[in-house]
Order: sequence, then C-alpha cells, then structure tokens
Amino acid sequence: MTRKLLLLVAVCFFVITSNAFGDPVGECNKQLDKLKPVPDQISAALNSIEKEGMVTEKNSINFIDKLDKYAVDMKKAFEQVGNLTLQEAKSEGKENQGASKSLSKFEEMATAHEKKMKELDQKAQKIDDMVKSGKIRIDPALIKRMSQEERKDLMEFLDEPARKEYKQKYPELFASLVNHVADLLSSPAEASQAAVCLPLCNPATWPVGAACVALMVGVSAAYQWNTFQSAYNWCGTRSRWVRYACRTAAVLVYVAYVA
Repeated sequence: MTRKLLLLVAVCFFVITSNAFGDPVGECNKQLDKLKPVPDQISAALNSIEKEGMVTEKNSINFIDKLDKYAVDMKKAFEQVGNLTLQEAKSEGKENQGASKSLSKFEEMATAHEKKMKELDQKAQKIDDMVKSGKIRIDPALIKRMSQEERKDLMEFLDEPARKEYKQKYPELFASLVNHVADLLSSPAEASQAAVCLPLCNPATWPVGAACVALMVGVSAAYQWNTFQSAYNWCGTRSRWVRYACRTAAVLVYVAYVA
C-alpha cells in the first residue's frame, strides 16, 4: 500500500512538473492570451467612474489596481517571451521552438494594446476634466480619508468654481490648505522593440539574433522600465485619487516601448 501511494505521489509530481516546465512556450502563450482583454477591463473600470458620476475609494482603487497590475504583467510577459526567444536563438532552434512566434504574437498584441491605451488615455483625460470642473464629484467620505498633501493636490487640480464649491461645502477639510503650482508630467514614447530582432532569428543568423534579443530584453528594457516607474510613481505622489490621465499616460509610454 505504501509503495502504491509513493508511486502515485511520484506520478502526480511528474505530471505537475511536466506541465509547469515541459512547455514554457505554451505557458507563455497562455499568459499572452490572459493579457489580451486587460485594456478593455481597465477601460470598463474607468467607465464606471463616469457612470456613477462620483470618485469613490472603491471605483478609484479598482481602476488604479487594474492599471498597476497590467503594467507589471506586460513587463513580465515581455521579459519572458524575450528570454525564451533568446534561448531559442542561442540553441539554434533546439530549445523553446516557436518562441520567436510567441514574440511576434506579443508584438501584435502590444501594438493593439498601444492603440487601446491611447484611447484609454483620452478617456482618462476626459474623466480628469470632469473631476476638475466638478461634473464628477469626489465622495466626501474619500476626501476625509485624504492626507493634507492629497487635499492640497485636489485643490490645485480643481477648476476655480469647483474649488470654491468644495471649500464652501467642506470648510473644515480645506481651511488650512495653501495652493501651489503643480508640475506636469512629460515623457516621450520610444519605439525600441525586441520584434526588430525577429528577422535575425533564423537558422542562418542564430548568433546575431541572440545578440539582438539579449540587448532588447536586457539593459534597454530595464532602463525603460525604471523610467516608467519614476513617472508612474510621480503620479502617485501627486494624488492617489485623481490625475487618472497622468498614470495612464505613463503606462502608455511603456506599452509603446514594447510594442
């Protein structure tokens, strides 16, 4: 009985590990499939803010968390597919066969996502403008949870009529604030992409293709991710609850890089 149990455990372990490690390209493709609908899900989260006509802690966190996770998952997918393609090229096609096709699939997805993120950026700007003008309100319960710095940022973010209205309605929350001029985020998109290496990933030029992919998923990608994080974190320090276009634009810049 003990032997049979041990054998069963061994078989189960083999099946699990085979599924986990036996087909990394297949697993990569599954992850890409999961990423495909995410921009639409982020858009739906932003739509809910406009539909409700109010920024609440719940709908704001729902949007921001989805945007946060999307950026991280895109980075992981880019690194994964790039590294698999690199291994395929280094082994001259003996390992991770089809990885270069997965890279093409990622590039196509990222290009489609870039278009969707541009639309989402415009939508986020519209939401920001509606918050600025007072057409979309800030939930009083959320204002009470804001720090002094966040309230200060909200005041400088709002148009003057909306600012006066908030001060009149909630004088105890804004009485001690002093306005100051906010800086604007500006970050140009770059078009460095691992996909440019694809023509080199063939039996005639495997070594050259490997060198190309290594560069794109190595130092260059790391630099771009760090640049994105600096911009994205800057948006977060301005305010967690407003400036949706700021965060969205930062993600758009990164997606444009990997597309």
